[in-house]
Amino acid sequence: MRNNKGRVGSKAKQSDPTPQVAPQQAKQDDTLSFVSPTTFVTLPSQGRHYPEDHPLYMKDSVEIKQMTAKQEDILTSKALIKKGIVIDRLIESILTDPGVNVNDLLVVDKNAIMIAARIDAYGPDYEVDVSCPSCSAASKHSFDLDECLEEGTEKVLETTMPDNVTRTESGTYLISLSTGLEVEVKLMTSKDEMKVVKTMNQASKANVSVGQSTLQLRTIIVSLAGYDDRATINKSVDVMPMRLVREIRKAYKGLSPSLELRSSFSCPSCSAESEVEVPLTAEFFWPSL
Repeated sequence: MRNNKGRVGSKAKQSDPTPQVAPQQAKQDDTLSFVSPTTFVTLPSQGRHYPEDHPLYMKDSVEIKQMTAKQEDILTSKALIKKGIVIDRLIESILTDPGVNVNDLLVVDKNAIMIAARIDAYGPDYEVDVSCPSCSAASKHSFDLDECLEEGTEKVLETTMPDNVTRTESGTYLISLSTGLEVEVKLMTSKDEMKVVKTMNQASKANVSVGQSTLQLRTIIVSLAGYDDRATINKSVDVMPMRLVREIRKAYKGLSPSLELRSSFSCPSCSAESEVEVPLTAEFFWPSL
């Protein structure tokens, strides 16, 4: 892996991965003391979207431990995979700051940590099946995750807050709609994302129709015109005119950092050149060895 120190969106210099032996301890109990190598991961949010009491408030990076056999055991846990929490448990195990709760991580920062952990463990080369946007033919393609992460983070850092949005002291955001209505929203965290997925899965098993867009709106809206009780918010979302819904979504997209992994792709079947989103399949953390 090339040294990306000082480049936006890249990981900082890693600590020495060579196991360090403590001579005195080795003489006493014949055991080895290993220094766990760590990596500093650039946070796409730059810590700007966390409340002031959050340990990552205004922090531009977070330190993580590189994966070991212990983390591989987590990734292969059938129980964690079934519950849909295997990635959360992985990130929880590699964060060096005990004050950082994976549930409170912004989705964009969680994704950056996940990608950096994968690069540390298996390298930046990621080979996966890709469907051509032009002819739909599937073919194997190798992506450089280092480059994808760097470029994706740079795009996040280039975003600016919309003119009709202001930040509150509590870390939420007020969106002024064209009708004069003020909508207070919060950015989605890992916990919020898991809650939406869980609700969708439960609804599917019960054969109940629940729209993902509606669930996301209900999740991100903190108050409407000063009303902050969930019953009022949920009912208002259900009857809100689509014009206002689109205004909320547009403003939220503008203020919410979103990390997209994209890369150039040349189709071996039709020779079409295009840019595709890197598909995060099971091979991402479970590559063929």
